[in-house]
Amino acid sequence: MDYIDDAFMTGILDQQCLDPVICVALMLKKRTLNKYYSLTDVSKLYQIVMVREHIALSTMLKMLSQPDIGYLDF
Repeated sequence: MDYIDDAFMTGILDQQCLDPVICVALMLKKRTLNKYYSLTDVSKLYQIVMVREHIALSTMLKMLSQPDIGYLDF
């Protein structure tokens, strides 16, 4: 989302390259994207996914940091 926002703002600010109609369309689209992007933070499903992703990442990092003791035993 940040990349899209930066691209829109760069395009809007450099108005010599863009027609004014396109600038207005980009600003309206940016406003719509920001509206829906801000709503994802309050979504229960989004919050559940973020917690589960954090738990999965933590578990994976713990597994990678612990040496496999039995791997080279002969």
